[in-house]
Amino acid sequence: MTVVHKLKDLALFTVVPEALRAEEKFGRFNSSHEGLGVLLEEFRELEDAIRANDRQGVVREATQVASVALRIVACCDLPEFREHSGMEQLRSRLAESS
Repeated sequence: MTVVHKLKDLALFTVVPEALRAEEKFGRFNSSHEGLGVLLEEFRELEDAIRANDRQGVVREATQVASVALRIVACCDLPEFREHSGMEQLRSRLAESS
């Protein structure tokens, strides 16, 4: 199996299902700031697993980091997420300065 095939399998069968499970359990992020808080928490858990040389922990936490990042990307298309994140104000200021 090539690395590309492995990445596709991980995305389809590991990361996406984890993102869907978390979305169902916790709901969508209200803002990028909330998503960042969750991402940092998962990253710290990944860091701990790496420092402990815990292979299963690394796989589990890396999957969660990837799924949180994917959820943030998906939320960026939602107007209320952009508004709560201050993204709409930035867009307006950029348009005004042009």
